[in-house]
Amino acid sequence: MLAAKYINDYFKTDLYFNEDELINEVNKYEIDTWGGYSLFTYSAADVEITAKLINLIDNEYIGYKSKTYFKNILQNPDYNEEIPAALWGLSTYKEPVLLTIYDLLENNTLEIRDKIYLSLALAELGDLNTAKKYYKEFSNSFKESGNYLYFESGADENSSSENYELTALLSLLGCKLKDYETSDKLFKYIYNNPSKFTLSSFEQLIYIMNRDIMKLDEIKDLFGEVTVNSEGKDKTYKLKLFDRESFSVPKDKIKDVKFKNIKGSIACMVEALGNKDDLEKNKTDDFSIKIDYSLKDSTQNQMSYNHSDLVKVTIMPSFSKNVITGNYEITYVVPAGFRFIELDRKNPFWVEENGQKLRFFFHYDRQNFAAIPITFYIQAAQKGEYTVDYVVIKENLEPKLNYLDKTILSVK
Repeated sequence: MLAAKYINDYFKTDLYFNEDELINEVNKYEIDTWGGYSLFTYSAADVEITAKLINLIDNEYIGYKSKTYFKNILQNPDYNEEIPAALWGLSTYKEPVLLTIYDLLENNTLEIRDKIYLSLALAELGDLNTAKKYYKEFSNSFKESGNYLYFESGADENSSSENYELTALLSLLGCKLKDYETSDKLFKYIYNNPSKFTLSSFEQLIYIMNRDIMKLDEIKDLFGEVTVNSEGKDKTYKLKLFDRESFSVPKDKIKDVKFKNIKGSIACMVEALGNKDDLEKNKTDDFSIKIDYSLKDSTQNQMSYNHSDLVKVTIMPSFSKNVITGNYEITYVVPAGFRFIELDRKNPFWVEENGQKLRFFFHYDRQNFAAIPITFYIQAAQKGEYTVDYVVIKENLEPKLNYLDKTILSVK
């Protein structure tokens, strides 16, 4: 949900976001009475999770309780591994902890993780020179992986998952110090190499919030422009993010279509009318869909409705183990006796509406989240029996697809 907020802020989109719902959801993970949060509702409070969380959420109530939680950790007279993360958390609120950080950094036995958290705290409090000193030390352990960088400690006890998380934290430190040439490579390493064992979504969101991403070439490529010459006429399309534009041309004229003045990363896809034989030819078992119809406030599946009933349509995609990640679209044609009302925008789908034809676009990533249903509403507008055309799921820019056979919906 938080990601939806920043997509809306940056790209002026209208993804569903409700701040009260976000705070209520976050508070489910409050374990300690005074502001300690956990990755799971059933596990102990985690100071690192809490420190990362308050770098993402600006809420007075959460801030007050978290500061108390961090200060309680500092009450321990003996040094422990929770203290550096607690100091980073307090530095986010500009609490006077600078002298404590300096004292700790004089300890030559600190772990690398501790030094990174303390360096992040220094950068947050404005002592960039000292933070840069330690950042330079860390950078001696950066390794190349193609066009990216990752951190690799020489310590035997540092596992690959540990190095992965340290890479994520160091991307934040580099960003805070405005060493974007390096920090972008660290960030892209964790972004393009998701770990099965180490969570990095907190760091990725914090990075995006602190980086002026609108100046990145990858983001600029999401804003495009193209001029299409079709049947002797030029038309210019301006696109942003995942906008789509379409035009039609007779089959015998398609070879004469020309594209020019292309700006940004733009893909072109050709669609032509086909029949069931065409669907069957490209059918795959890698993914499929199931569809249910019910009244808006009911879970009982039914195919017959009264005039003016509001019908909830739920399309559930599923993926085989062969599919790791990909972009997909589902095409649904609203039957003639019904009209499209709205999409349930609580989930991250884009919908393209063209008359009765709806196309839903979504991303699937097995490692980071499960497949979720697409829910939208249609209204029974006219009595009679109506055919629901083939419902098709297709991988974007690929011929592979799967489909559901035609069915009948009736209105009494």
